[in-house]
Amino acid sequence: MDSVIPVTALCITLTVLGAVFTLYTVARPKDEHEIKQALSTYEDEDGKASPAAIAAFDDLPPRLVLIFSLLIALIASIISLYLSYAWLEWTRWVSVAAWLLILVQVAALHAVKSPVLRYNIGFSVAFQSAVIALYTLYNRSDDFWSELSIFPVAQGFFGSLSALAALSLPRRPEVERDGKVVDAQYTIAALSRYTMAWARPILDKALVAGGLEYTDLAILDSSMIVANLHRRFHIAAAANTKNTHLFYTIFKANQSLFVRLWGLTILECCANFLPQVCMFKILELLEKRDSGEGPVDKAVWLWVAGLCIAKMSYLGFNGWVSWIRWCLINVTVSKQLAAVIFDKSMRVKDVKLVKSVVEVTENRPSSRCTTNTAPNDELTPLLPKSVSKIITEPNTSEEGQQETGNSNDETSQNAINLLTVAIPKVKWFASLNFTLLTGTIETILGVVFLIFLIGVRATFAGLLIVLVMQPLSKFLQQRYSAAEDAVMDARESKTHVVTEALHGIRMIKISAIEDQWQKTIMDARDCEIRALRRSIVWGFTMTLAWMCLPIVFSTVSLGVYAYLNGGLTASAAFTALAVFSSLDNALGDIPLFITTMTDALVGSKRIQDHLNNSDQINYRSVGENVKFQNATISWPTDREHSKEMFVLRNINLEFPNASLRHDTLCLSSFQCR
Repeated sequence: MDSVIPVTALCITLTVLGAVFTLYTVARPKDEHEIKQALSTYEDEDGKASPAAIAAFDDLPPRLVLIFSLLIALIASIISLYLSYAWLEWTRWVSVAAWLLILVQVAALHAVKSPVLRYNIGFSVAFQSAVIALYTLYNRSDDFWSELSIFPVAQGFFGSLSALAALSLPRRPEVERDGKVVDAQYTIAALSRYTMAWARPILDKALVAGGLEYTDLAILDSSMIVANLHRRFHIAAAANTKNTHLFYTIFKANQSLFVRLWGLTILECCANFLPQVCMFKILELLEKRDSGEGPVDKAVWLWVAGLCIAKMSYLGFNGWVSWIRWCLINVTVSKQLAAVIFDKSMRVKDVKLVKSVVEVTENRPSSRCTTNTAPNDELTPLLPKSVSKIITEPNTSEEGQQETGNSNDETSQNAINLLTVAIPKVKWFASLNFTLLTGTIETILGVVFLIFLIGVRATFAGLLIVLVMQPLSKFLQQRYSAAEDAVMDARESKTHVVTEALHGIRMIKISAIEDQWQKTIMDARDCEIRALRRSIVWGFTMTLAWMCLPIVFSTVSLGVYAYLNGGLTASAAFTALAVFSSLDNALGDIPLFITTMTDALVGSKRIQDHLNNSDQINYRSVGENVKFQNATISWPTDREHSKEMFVLRNINLEFPNASLRHDTLCLSSFQCR
């Protein structure tokens, strides 16, 4: 076969690299962290193993199965070489040498004291065993119909068994932190972890008991602790400038998760197109058999086996991509941003000013929606003069709107808005960012495959439709972005109106102005609903345009191919339809990506503005007594003091020692300068 040499070279390279990794792991000096991971005194960042857990830890059975299966595979390869009398057939020697090299690595495995290192070496051995088993079955496929068929089959079977045994090595004993067991995701064997079997005990308990209590759940590992997430974010932010986008900081703080997600996404995209390749080869071979070009049954069965492996691989990659995006990235980003926002809110000024009129626009001045927090003059005596002027006489200039619009960014209500509105949008995009990579890779692979199937002209005729749709897509994206920004402004305006009403609910009841305040709140709610309706309309229109695109693409491409070639063959038609289906899914995710990215950009900007606020300056100093010296006292604000604001200037006040009691007026709520 023409492909024997490159396949053999690939197998030799992978086996040698695995052997080098194993020998380096065994021979290199161990650091203090790895010494603590010795089985007798196991301890890592997640916790420490108890004596009972160390006594219960046992990886001897899978190691014995591993050695036994590799010995049989090596013996089968030697017997196959001896009975075939093919002493000069170098590919048989490659199998013998590969099994022998893997067996040496397993022997070195017993010299490693750390179960984590044994786990890593076992993972490498499993990969090598699977590669050599597949190589033997592929290279010795001619022996399947001879008396020597038992030997390549034995190598494939026991090679696969050795891979399963290597993946069954447990990673570490059960560890505890603060007297509680840590989640077993990083404790069990790789086979149980990557098949999600580690969650089976807790699911079975929930099924039997009809529910779960909080005490039934294990505590999270160290990578999911809020304190560690908060520290990682600040380390990533410290290495960046103030103008660095929030998305980049999130990526730097969790880059291992994103790299793992993108790597599995690439493998998933490749595995998604392997079934189409196998199906095309099966149909092509069946067409050759029907045309009388010779027997092809053996090759067909090999491609059928490849189709099964490709489907199983895709399902495995897809499951782990879903696990990483929803259970790791989504939760991590949500907890991380919540911790950072809460920490920042504790360090900024507690501004109490009421936000002024909020203008909700859809990227044009003519679309206005204004709500005043004071319905009429009856409310103005209840508020400070400065606040009343801001409410009843809004600044219509662009500079004034920007100033008053941001006057409440440092309040606790703004932090609540960020937690409830902005963070869900950012974490949703963090979980779905891989769709751009998926769409790009699957589109490239699909276009290349279509060129091979139906030709260049038919493929590019369909791609021309995509290019024609780009201006319309860009227009719809801009309109949706403006509409979504208007929704965020309207929700923030409504929240401030409701919050102000709740703060002054007693005065509203005393003044008997419930009807006016109810009208104001309902006007703000109507404004939000109108903005939300525009956002839904533009989002639906953009999604509809993208959903119609793959259908038009496939129709035009197949129509042009049938016109140029006078018809369609079964292998080309059915395979092209499968490829178009994959492209449909890839292109169908693009509208979701665009809308999610647009929402996340709006939310991330608000979070970044909050994080960029200056921390509160502590003007206090330690002394022998309590005194004010040329102090300026006012309510906390993030703006310069104006004539309308309540300010006490040039205060010089000294309290005698031991004269302040618990019932003395507390001035801690004021801002001192």
